[in-house]
Amino acid sequence: MARGAAWRGGDDPLVAPQACGIADKLRAIYVLDPRAIVVRNLQPSAKYQVTHFDPVSGARTRAPEITADAKGEWRCDPPKHGHDWVLLLSTK
Repeated sequence: MARGAAWRGGDDPLVAPQACGIADKLRAIYVLDPRAIVVRNLQPSAKYQVTHFDPVSGARTRAPEITADAKGEWRCDPPKHGHDWVLLLSTK
């Protein structure tokens, strides 16, 4: 499993979120299962721009800016379309 995102509870490495990025500039997380994830290893208390990408339709949706908690974590709910999704986080 990628180091940057996790399921709540047990992890199956075949369906766990896969994350990549560029240091603290950009993080892309591919989520195969439409359920919430916890993004980890963010900068504590840092603000991030959030975009959801639908790999089926190609639609991008900008979400409200988020702030990581003091541990550098943030819980993200999945989009409502009910299939795999991509989460993009970027710093300003």
